[in-house]
Amino acid sequence: MTIKVIGDFEKVKSEMKKANKSISDEIKAIKKPYRRNTPHHVQHRIDYLASKGRIYSVSKVLPVRIDGIVINFKLYEAFMKKLKDFETNVLSTPEGIVVQYWKRRSLAQGKGLFKLYDLNKYFKGFEHIPNAEIVEDGSEA
Repeated sequence: MTIKVIGDFEKVKSEMKKANKSISDEIKAIKKPYRRNTPHHVQHRIDYLASKGRIYSVSKVLPVRIDGIVINFKLYEAFMKKLKDFETNVLSTPEGIVVQYWKRRSLAQGKGLFKLYDLNKYFKGFEHIPNAEIVEDGSEA
């Protein structure tokens, strides 16, 4: 089983760039009054915003919506490349997507779970997240 994307990433990429820009503008506005010495509580807020801004990095995250769940498709693709010699099964759960993998002839070795958690809370205002579906692959390694 695999995930097939239905739609285009260009519109969601532009939305992500706008969100990232607004976060970086907010960080600049917070830093501006404190040229040299930033108080600890202000630095904590800046660090929080910087970590939140990483979720909107187009080079690291590509959101897709599956059964009402938003996952990072770029992370899914990177992991599936590493599992090309494994049997896989993709399941949708309320918390996210679970990828089960195992070696074909040795169940004692080379098996595991990979969980992609729901990212809905980060992409609430986004309108152009492409949809995806779990499809039967037929050519499982």
